[in-house]
Amino acid sequence: MMSYTLTNNNVKKIYFVGCWANCHNLDKDGNPIYRSVFKEIRKKITNNDILIVAGDNYYGQTDPNTKKKIFNFNEVQSAFDELPRGQDGPKVYILLGNHDVDDFQRNFLEDDKDAEMYQFIKKYAIENNATLITFYNEMLVNEKYAFFFIDMKLYDHFEYDSKTYSNMYYSLLDNDMNNVKSTMESALDYFLDKSKDKQIYIGSHYPFATFITEETKGKKRLNPTIKLPTLTKVHASLNKYNIREIHHLCADTHYYENATINFLDKIKINQYIFGTGGAVLDELGNLDEHQLRFGNRDAFDYKIVENKTSYGYGMIDLEKEIPKPVFVSIKI
Repeated sequence: MMSYTLTNNNVKKIYFVGCWANCHNLDKDGNPIYRSVFKEIRKKITNNDILIVAGDNYYGQTDPNTKKKIFNFNEVQSAFDELPRGQDGPKVYILLGNHDVDDFQRNFLEDDKDAEMYQFIKKYAIENNATLITFYNEMLVNEKYAFFFIDMKLYDHFEYDSKTYSNMYYSLLDNDMNNVKSTMESALDYFLDKSKDKQIYIGSHYPFATFITEETKGKKRLNPTIKLPTLTKVHASLNKYNIREIHHLCADTHYYENATINFLDKIKINQYIFGTGGAVLDELGNLDEHQLRFGNRDAFDYKIVENKTSYGYGMIDLEKEIPKPVFVSIKI
């Protein structure tokens, strides 16, 4: 399951975007907003570049009778037609998000149907020279950078029992769930050990931590959300290999946010949320510095550096001396 893939040293840019194919979130001309986002990406991406599609690849409508999400094949196919593809085109990597897994696994488990979104993406990847990222199965490395993918929800399952989620993975991916956690940990350690001398990026659907606006009884408040087991493991592994700073690219929440996770032992994670591909945008958190603490050794500060409610995508220019992710905003 673990592969350490040498990528082309001619790669100039990495594009990153998630939370996109909402076919009912329309612009003023009546077109899905994701079309504008991917139109701009297709204008700029070259055949040697990489596109990472970071999950929540379809937002199905809810059946009013069954309350289940409806998988509309024509909508999904129309959305995926917007992705650059082809044997000689840019390499595309596709992550699974909670809407891909949670919304459609219920059909799989309760009605003995295929998990439609997973099966669609799997087939799409095979037919279009793309790669579906499951668990941790790809590490992209060249002379300039090293990129590791991790499924935080799956890893956190072992701390917070999520039987339904794990059953779907077990059934679809034919994996021994008893060995998945240790294998994920070994993969991360292997990757960091091999990549100490490179610019390190971690890609996932979920942020390690962020603040989200939630409404209860008509009152809105800003609440923290943390993928604690995954963050704790990553922090421990960074310490183990004396790596002091990395970049983390993710999605899930529907806005752009750049924040720093600063641990007391001076390890720093620069986090970039690019959940800006076409889903209805969320409200922003405050630009204040917040303290999130979960034990003396792993205490950290979460500081929002910049955020924006705008559609767009992330981009890393690998030709720069220090290639940092930036947000490219698109006017809709």
